[in-house]
Amino acid sequence: MTSGSPADGIEGVPLPQPSVRPPAVDAIRRALDATSHGWLHLVAIATAGDVVVLRGRVPSFYLKQIAQETVLAVPGVGVLRNELEVRVPEPVQSAGDYP
Repeated sequence: MTSGSPADGIEGVPLPQPSVRPPAVDAIRRALDATSHGWLHLVAIATAGDVVVLRGRVPSFYLKQIAQETVLAVPGVGVLRNELEVRVPEPVQSAGDYP
C-alpha cells in the first residue's frame, strides 16, 4: 500500500469529491412561487457554495416550515439555512377605530 494524503483512496487512487454544485436559484424560486402562500413569493434566496439561505419575514412558524420543506424538495438542495424571521403583522386600524 502506498502512502498518500487523506483524500487518497486505496493504493493512492483519489476518492470522489462531493459535489459542490449549487442548486439553481430559479428552481427554488419556482417552487416557492408555486405554493398558494403569497408570503413565500417574497422570500429572498441566496446560495453560498452548496448552501441555500432563505431570508425575509413570514407571519407564522407554519409558513417558515412550509418554505423549508418546499426548498428541501427541490432536486440538488442538500444544505439549507433557514433565516426566515417570524413576525406577526400589526393589525391595521380602520378610521372608525380612532376616538
